[in-house]
Amino acid sequence: MGNKIRRSWLLTPMSKEDQIAQAHQQGADVVVLDLVELVAEEDKPAARERVASAINQVKAGGAEVFAQVDSELLYADLRACVWPGLTGIIVARLESAAQIAKADHLLGQLEGERGILPNSLEIVASLETAQGNHYAYDISRASPRVWGLTLGRAELVMDLRPE
Repeated sequence: MGNKIRRSWLLTPMSKEDQIAQAHQQGADVVVLDLVELVAEEDKPAARERVASAINQVKAGGAEVFAQVDSELLYADLRACVWPGLTGIIVARLESAAQIAKADHLLGQLEGERGILPNSLEIVASLETAQGNHYAYDISRASPRVWGLTLGRAELVMDLRPE
């Protein structure tokens, strides 16, 4: 996984073809193809169909490419996102080490099916709830693929807010 420079991350909705087409021109070190935060539920199936071509489009500009996937739709999102050229995934709404283990297992299967170097895809865990933050240490150690953790601050505030 090495010493990669990842100063800037650009979140790009997979439902916006114009933003995908421009993403490689923005100078970000990493472009995140998002299937979670910025894509309406009804647009997700069509967005998943575009991921393979979007990876190639973005990769042409020199940025690393991550895909943001939903922990609750992990199978469908990973099948759509794991293609040669992908650097890794950001798993949103993580709350347990078991979810990381599941993602690790699915990534391994897909690497084998799609001719990707074994154990090369990385995971960034997005912790957006009190439970996810409570189990952050376990989540971070659940797989050698875990490159980093990120905090979904707005979501965490909403989770902690009293009714």
